[in-house]
Amino acid sequence: MYEPDPEHPSGKSNAEVYDLTQKQRSYERDIRDAKRELSGAEQLYKDNPTLENQAEAAKAKLKLQNKQAKMRELINDNPGVLQRSPRREWAGDMPKVKVPKASGRKIDDFLESKSKQLNKAGISKKRIKSALSTELGELGLTTRDFSRLTAKDQVGLFEKVKKEIPPSNKKPAPIKPNRVKETPLKIERTPRIDVTRSEMDKEIKKAFEGASGKHISLNEHMTEYEKAGVTKKEHSILYGKKAGYIKSHNYQNINTAMREHTELTGGSKRTKELLEEIITRNTLEEDTVFYRMDGGEAFIDNVLRISMDDFKTWDTTEFNERLGGKSIPDDAFKSVSSNVDQNYFLKNNRREVHCIVKAKKGTNIFFTDNMEESEAIFAPGVNTKIGRIWVYNIWSDKPELRHHGHGNEIIMEILVG
Repeated sequence: MYEPDPEHPSGKSNAEVYDLTQKQRSYERDIRDAKRELSGAEQLYKDNPTLENQAEAAKAKLKLQNKQAKMRELINDNPGVLQRSPRREWAGDMPKVKVPKASGRKIDDFLESKSKQLNKAGISKKRIKSALSTELGELGLTTRDFSRLTAKDQVGLFEKVKKEIPPSNKKPAPIKPNRVKETPLKIERTPRIDVTRSEMDKEIKKAFEGASGKHISLNEHMTEYEKAGVTKKEHSILYGKKAGYIKSHNYQNINTAMREHTELTGGSKRTKELLEEIITRNTLEEDTVFYRMDGGEAFIDNVLRISMDDFKTWDTTEFNERLGGKSIPDDAFKSVSSNVDQNYFLKNNRREVHCIVKAKKGTNIFFTDNMEESEAIFAPGVNTKIGRIWVYNIWSDKPELRHHGHGNEIIMEILVG
């Protein structure tokens, strides 16, 4: 007898059967697309067998396997309704390319298995993971691609970066700024000191050389840099023109984002995280003196929190009464010079505030190999407090222009750590 809407043998309605059939067709299209993608990736690896292309082939293979697993699940859940059809999943002949089998082991699991070896070598997991991330980046890969490499390639990369990292017997001290109670200094009233520009330069050098604490020679600076054990890959990241920090205009973007608590991305994020980690590798063995030049409205308004009019008119007593003992926190990196004669701004872009930085023993710092500026970098958030301040009124060196004042410049002690 004719039935206009016969029931399917499985007991499902025709509408349900139709929906399942369409779902299978969709899965078949996905499988064909994944096969074509894998075919292209394997052919690329055959033509250029790099680790990057190997990882891409492994990624494409995993994608195809996931699509096929979904199809098997759909067929198994609907027996009597669906039947798998290899013909509809065919996407042409696949190239006969043998791509090495991916390990499938994630980077954290791999490093966990190397714990004893790393402890014996005095290398932290965080440090070698950072080095591996850098090495993978040079190959066009990310840490997520680590699992797509063969077990042999994973071990090879691990051994390579491990050799580039010098051993360290002591665990890096965490960056934890000390909290220092603000205590205003008692200073006798002192007016501004009238000096010429050349006399001011001598005052700066005198203040720097007379400050209590160790003064680092250029040779000692380079010795401290070598202690940090910066690898070639790490060096290239720090000095990157677009996303680096040292001798790169990008340092302003990184510091601004840190001060405004906005998220960094891409290369800048990697540079920031690497620099933070490198700073933890070294601490000052004794109280040490550095020099830094600051100034401009941004520094005077936002850091010292006084107006430019106040800066231009206050005398030494007013500066010390208002600012002496005040903490000036900063969430960004802080660069200083270990040698007052090797400071870029003092030579090329003079500003109003000359900081004699006195850093305490045990403070984390990274001595860079940027010897043009004898640059060293403190960690973000390190405790910073204003000490004593001397105020100068700068006059022209030329006698005929002696009546033309150049405004205030100050020498300010900065206590760090």
